[in-house]
Amino acid sequence: MMKKTLLFIILILGIKSAASAATLTLVHSSTGNIQNVTVAVSSLTATTMNVPSTFTQTGPYIAGVTTPVLNKILTAQGAGFPPIWAYTGKILQIATMTVTSSTSTSLTTFINTHVTKAISPTATNSIILVIVFGNLYHDTAGSATILSVNRGGLPGGTDLSPGGAGFCENTPAGTGTAVQPCFIMAIDVPGTTSSTTYKATMKTAGTGISSYGGGYISVGGMALIEIGQ
Repeated sequence: MMKKTLLFIILILGIKSAASAATLTLVHSSTGNIQNVTVAVSSLTATTMNVPSTFTQTGPYIAGVTTPVLNKILTAQGAGFPPIWAYTGKILQIATMTVTSSTSTSLTTFINTHVTKAISPTATNSIILVIVFGNLYHDTAGSATILSVNRGGLPGGTDLSPGGAGFCENTPAGTGTAVQPCFIMAIDVPGTTSSTTYKATMKTAGTGISSYGGGYISVGGMALIEIGQ
């Protein structure tokens, strides 16, 4: 049986008789842990109750729960882990950037563009909503500009698009060039509180020159929104 020091009594649930026993609900003054215990009562008056300096734990308790935090909700972490006080379904921070110049390439593999932004999540289970916007340009009919989003950047980063195929595509028809707006919303859970960088990436499918960003094809940019779970 576990022995603990009696710290703070908040409620007497039942007293069998004087010089008998009482069931108490206790809250730890530092951690906020809640537990029920039975203690021997040697004497009892309206204002005084003498109890041992230690007690034997007989009831259930919530282990590891810290003192409540303003604006946070007690949230389960899964089997084997105590609940924590956390923000839930709330926007925690927003990071943004814009550019007025463009990135161009004829390469048929993804490259980093200069649309990039970093964010340091406040919790490891936070969701990051990645928004990328701007115009795509291509100068050759039948070929295309493809835009995607990468966590970490190239080389070695993680493409957030399904199958790594990209989110937006601009394919000119006929014999002319084409400019097409692109708006991407991608969901990511980086699983860290360290600084995490996201980059817009692009490539050419086929031949010709692809461009994305700002400059003569308007403004491009990125927004990162952290959402607590």
